[in-house]
Amino acid sequence: MTYILKNTLVSLTFGLSVATMVAVPTLFAQAAVPTDKSVRELVNVTHLNETIKQMSSKDSLQKIVNDSMLSSLVTDDMSTAQRQKLIKVFSNYSSSIFDDEYIETINEAQIQAYVSAVKKYFTQEEVDAQIDFYESDLGASIIEKQPIMMQEYAKDVRAIMTQNVSAELKKALPIMIEELKALK
Repeated sequence: MTYILKNTLVSLTFGLSVATMVAVPTLFAQAAVPTDKSVRELVNVTHLNETIKQMSSKDSLQKIVNDSMLSSLVTDDMSTAQRQKLIKVFSNYSSSIFDDEYIETINEAQIQAYVSAVKKYFTQEEVDAQIDFYESDLGASIIEKQPIMMQEYAKDVRAIMTQNVSAELKKALPIMIEELKALK
């Protein structure tokens, strides 16, 4: 009798395991992957395309290049005039790279990356719900405030990071200098 109960229990467990292995993928497969068209509609409703255009403007890209190049160089010994000439060289260089076609290509690549990420993590139903929400008065209000809030947030985070990194660098710099001197 015990043998029959054990075999029945094992059979039921195995049967449930097989049923679960078959059912779970089917449940996930039923969740429709969003279409490119619907995700691009979400991009438009959330004004992401406009945000990307602002972030990827020629001026923004030139500032990134200038700041990046200046921060990678030791300019402490340079006069103000030399720094201005250096910035002009960087600006000329970056303006020759960042023509309208390049910027449009970068913008489209960013939107395509967003589309791919949305399709990976959201279902069609979730994308439709977001579109419905952002088309509502409340959603539109949030979209309107979001860029301003994010600018303030980014400014505050930059200040926090700069302050903390500067403090840590001040602590580490004397040690780094001694270690570099020891390399001679």
